[in-house]
Amino acid sequence: DIGDFEIKSITGFRGFDAVFNNDTDFSPFVVFHNLNQGYEQEQFSQELQLVGSVFDGALDIVLGAYYFDEDGSQSNELLTSVATVNGFPNAPLFLADLRSAQNESQALFGQATWHLLDDRLHLTAGLRYTDDVKDYSVDSAVNPTVAPLVTLTGQQSSEEVTPMFNASYDFSEDVM
Repeated sequence: DIGDFEIKSITGFRGFDAVFNNDTDFSPFVVFHNLNQGYEQEQFSQELQLVGSVFDGALDIVLGAYYFDEDGSQSNELLTSVATVNGFPNAPLFLADLRSAQNESQALFGQATWHLLDDRLHLTAGLRYTDDVKDYSVDSAVNPTVAPLVTLTGQQSSEEVTPMFNASYDFSEDVM
């Protein structure tokens, strides 16, 4: 608590690791079989808010900052026994790839609600600035033991300012 205001901290962390093996052709034969599908993901978020009221509760204010960071990857190896490799029919063929993504988001925001007419009319205005960056890469190879990896990378980013306006009126305790 800081006078009429309080500081709130909201922190989150989540992560998982998983490995899957499956027969993707759903037959008793090894036609298409995933040897390893590994998934890993971790994310962290932190939000700080300054929340309070001024003018004897007539104006509610929220100011804040938000941060989000995520790293994830998926590895996949596909085995098929019906391919022809280097002139050998039904030779094992491996298709392998590793996909990874890294996402980061940052935001600053503020919102104010003015309570008028005996706290029945509420006028709200807010503004949020968001900066997002998403990086990804895909490493792929057909039979990585003999063929080189092909790497594809990319990035998507955006910056946006988002306004918000709202007017509401409480006709009674049960009806707005």
